[in-house]
Amino acid sequence: MKLLFRVTFLMALMAFRPGENKGRIFLIGDSTMADKRPADAPETGLGMVLPNFFNPTVEVQNHAVNGRSTRSFRTLGHWQKVQNELRPGDWVLMQFGHNDQKIEDTARYAAPQTDYRKNLIRYVEENTDASQAKKEVEFGANVLSSVVSKK
Repeated sequence: MKLLFRVTFLMALMAFRPGENKGRIFLIGDSTMADKRPADAPETGLGMVLPNFFNPTVEVQNHAVNGRSTRSFRTLGHWQKVQNELRPGDWVLMQFGHNDQKIEDTARYAAPQTDYRKNLIRYVEENTDASQAKKEVEFGANVLSSVVSKK
């Protein structure tokens, strides 16, 4: 239900954008968001169906990758690729969490009250006003996704 609310809210925001530019939404995250191969059906990532909720004036780019965490998505260069394409007016929808909890995997693990929270704040800060970023993450203690407008 929360996801449906967020999608509806995002669609409403996009409706008020100037008509000359196509709205763009960048999806980042793990397998919950990632595209799946047809052979993996019926497994479906959120990013595969999200474009169906928008009209053709909104472009959805799915950069989510199976197995990524807030740490590994950045260290493996996926976030840099997204940042290179972002421009004012773009949106980033992120979904991370279950890979961050894998304490035995040092390439992905992020302690929930420290590194995980800091990683989420960093993603938001890099694309919005820093003081607002901390507020957004604090209000979403169990952050599933955050919508961020590029400066």
